[in-house]
Amino acid sequence: MADSLVYVSLQQSDLHCISAFESIKHSLDFKALKSLRRYRLLNISVDGASQVQADGAAAAFISAAFDIVNPNKESVAFELPKLNENRDEVVLGLEVMATDAHMRQVEVPSMVRFPDIRSVDQRLYWVLHLDTTGSDPESVISDAIRVCGPTVSRAQGLLVNPLFESYLFQRLS
Repeated sequence: MADSLVYVSLQQSDLHCISAFESIKHSLDFKALKSLRRYRLLNISVDGASQVQADGAAAAFISAAFDIVNPNKESVAFELPKLNENRDEVVLGLEVMATDAHMRQVEVPSMVRFPDIRSVDQRLYWVLHLDTTGSDPESVISDAIRVCGPTVSRAQGLLVNPLFESYLFQRLS
């Protein structure tokens, strides 16, 4: 079995993402955040396939399954878009998933037509672009994790609720 990762994003303005960005930047006063992008990350497990076959089966599934991705509103990519190579910027990825595995699984009627697709797990994937001009990149990263990471306080942590979600920060650049 092989897994194919699919990044789904809205083609138009993502109001949830804009609201989160504005709240982090202004309400939480985290000025290092330059931009924020939200993806719906689909992990599509394909039975008995190599990675190339899994990606092909996932692409066929997505193009035919309008109940999983709406092509009129959403864009699909099998990898994150190229990151800006700015040395005064650090890019972090934040994967947020429901702690209950049952809550992550997507059940769609279209899966009946694709017997090789074993499961589709869904989670959020945030991409944070951080400005490190005049600052230590590691301290900016730790501040981002503190401000945007898990908390039950309204004074920080808008992107993860640790009561229901687990998370993973990754440095992308």
